[in-house]
Amino acid sequence: REARVHGRYSIIGGRNFYSAAAIESARKRCEKAKRYSIRLTGQQQEVSESDTGDLEIRRGPASGHRYVIGVDSSGGIRRDFSVAQVWDRDDKACVATLRSNSLQPDQFSDKVVALGRYYKYALLVPETNGEHGGSVLAGIRARHYPHIYQRQEWDKVRMEYRDEYGFRTTSRTRSRIFDSVKKWLSDDTAVFSEQ
Repeated sequence: REARVHGRYSIIGGRNFYSAAAIESARKRCEKAKRYSIRLTGQQQEVSESDTGDLEIRRGPASGHRYVIGVDSSGGIRRDFSVAQVWDRDDKACVATLRSNSLQPDQFSDKVVALGRYYKYALLVPETNGEHGGSVLAGIRARHYPHIYQRQEWDKVRMEYRDEYGFRTTSRTRSRIFDSVKKWLSDDTAVFSEQ
């Protein structure tokens, strides 16, 4: 992962997986972000400009566009960050990033639901690996959010497929993610955030 994502190429024999020029090109197309605060109040979301907000918006929701939000959670104990990135499904641009290392999983899930509602009820794709992914997914489902990614898993006991909420990162799915990003970069269509 370090080699492919962060450019420590010596780990994989000195060969770049992603083109540095393509990454730089994607970053140059990135729009300047403004900081906001977002919160869920009952069935409504509130978004307001804030110098200390944990939400960076490069582009607000646009008419006719569809959005997907990738959700990676942590424990909120100031070590690792919980991150939700909003991607425009039509032009493959990262339009917003929610990032915090101080939110508990239930607080983070509330903000993710608010963010999903703000972006036209975006498809939420919470990663369910790790200690806190299940807690964040449970919080999202408790809010009756209508658009959550589902995958099919084989049930060895019942000998049938069953639908499961959330995204499970495995060596197979990780490789598919890397390959998809590589294709976006080579097509010169991806727009990444500054981070």
